Amino acid sequence: MRHLLLPFSWLYGFAVRLRNIAFDIGWLKQHTFPVPVVVVGNLSAGGTGKSPLVLFLTKAWEQTHRPAILSRGYGRATRGFRTVNTGDCASSVGDEPLQYKQYHPDVDVYVCEDRVEGIRRILHTHPVPDLLLLDDAFQHRYVKPTVSILVTEWNRPFYKDRLLPSGDLREPVSGSRRARFIVVSKCPEVMSTEDQDLVLKEMDPSPDQQVFFSYIRYREYLPGLYQGGISIDELTHAHVLLVCGIGNPAPLEEWLKARALSVVRMRFPDHHAYAVSDTLRMKRELGAIAVKNGGKKMIITTRKDAVRLLPAELKYHLADSSVYVLEMDMAFHADGEVRLKEALDACLERR
Repeated sequence: MRHLLLPFSWLYGFAVRLRNIAFDIGWLKQHTFPVPVVVVGNLSAGGTGKSPLVLFLTKAWEQTHRPAILSRGYGRATRGFRTVNTGDCASSVGDEPLQYKQYHPDVDVYVCEDRVEGIRRILHTHPVPDLLLLDDAFQHRYVKPTVSILVTEWNRPFYKDRLLPSGDLREPVSGSRRARFIVVSKCPEVMSTEDQDLVLKEMDPSPDQQVFFSYIRYREYLPGLYQGGISIDELTHAHVLLVCGIGNPAPLEEWLKARALSVVRMRFPDHHAYAVSDTLRMKRELGAIAVKNGGKKMIITTRKDAVRLLPAELKYHLADSSVYVLEMDMAFHADGEVRLKEALDACLERR
């Protein structure tokens, strides 16, 4: 079916290439700023693992810099420049910015759909950050980054995809050349050098690009959304209703299936704004799960979803259910954590 959309992809690609050429030759202006700007993004529409990378970089720089995070705040009901606070709701600032703030309350997080205006406003705050992390801004070329990091999924790499609408690419594969670093996310936890070499051969990065391979590491403790938490070992005695509105939930579902007694998935669109009707459906689905040979029933969700399930009207219907948050971190193969941090620091020092 998607091949029927190829002519529209060609038209879309032509328009995007013209736009990129306009930036490359200076017809469209790129803005520079007095502090380093690190852009994290992707070529594909949907989730590729950008948020875990932003959290990783924030944690890595929090001890040596004063970083600030700027995001568009996708899915929020507000517009313009806003400072994110830990007590905000996802509908006001977006789920990912709120997630960043809750994980790193001492780091300033802002949202603004106009990244140039957002940076200008941030630089008038006090104290001024000495490093800016721009989330999902690879295509926002009005900002000239100090360094760009491109994230692509192991199972859905950009070089095997097509342009919208016949595929999921926001811009042609050639756009990947703007990235100084490429992070392949959601790789197998055990990965051979032969597997990595095959990806590098197909990706064909330029000589000045560095590629890093990462995987998801789930945390040992699952905090309760409305009650106390549990250890990850307790999943082996549980029947799970997985509630998630993220770009690609398949790796998470497979991981849970390998540990829980059973898993039923309720999938929602990425950045879904949960309503009371959704919580009632969750309760019905949880009630319909047959508990065999012991065990207990619980709802598992992600931190990104959890911040959208906090409003009081939703809590009212779910508070008597066991709802836990499975949190994750980005880990790297072959000492990639150290090598990426050192390479980024070197780029910032040469600025």
